[in-house]
Amino acid sequence: MNTENKEKRGGTGLKALREAANKTQAQLAREVGVAEKAVRSWENSGAIPGFDKAVRLAQILNVSLEQLAQEFDLTDRP
Repeated sequence: MNTENKEKRGGTGLKALREAANKTQAQLAREVGVAEKAVRSWENSGAIPGFDKAVRLAQILNVSLEQLAQEFDLTDRP
């Protein structure tokens, strides 16, 4: 899978999880403890949250860390 597809998958997956939890980017940012710009970056540019933020995201979105990692296509990285 090329980098462009990985970026699109992460953003699309996180956005879908956020929307399924009925949260706006602003609400999610507030709950995670980051700026709204960070959530936009995770969804739109393929940026990857740090481990502490990923743990919090998984809790808020009610998914496992493994599922969240799959949304960012991290499970096949060395």
